[in-house]
Amino acid sequence: MPDPTDLQDYVDACRARVESQVAFFREFAAAVSRADDDEERGLEPMLEGLEADYFNNLVIVIDAYFVGRLPESATAGPVATEVAALRDSLVEGEGELLPEAAARINEGRNVLGLKAGDSIRLTAQSFSRLADAYFGEIERRQGL
Repeated sequence: MPDPTDLQDYVDACRARVESQVAFFREFAAAVSRADDDEERGLEPMLEGLEADYFNNLVIVIDAYFVGRLPESATAGPVATEVAALRDSLVEGEGELLPEAAARINEGRNVLGLKAGDSIRLTAQSFSRLADAYFGEIERRQGL
């Protein structure tokens, strides 16, 4: 089992990287919304698609942070299971929550509320809720 101090430092570093990436996207989105010429304003529709791709990919990243680093029991909670189901659906599917992945999610403790067949299109807000719950669950399960 990893040293709790080292693990807390690692979780804190991962959380900081994620928060930095969310802040960067929000700054970029704010700059696009402040655009004052027609060409820059034309970026707004593209930003919506970029947001979903950006934050969907970050789901894969937060899951990868802990692969092989923690005992399986640490990543077996409802939020970690939801993240893994989203990861599987994003990697293996067409951007929809796959039925077999959805079946693993605890409906009563589902952060995003997605059902089988729903399109996975995270926003900065929904990703932040998921990431906060995910890091918090890892900390609780590891006694940090």
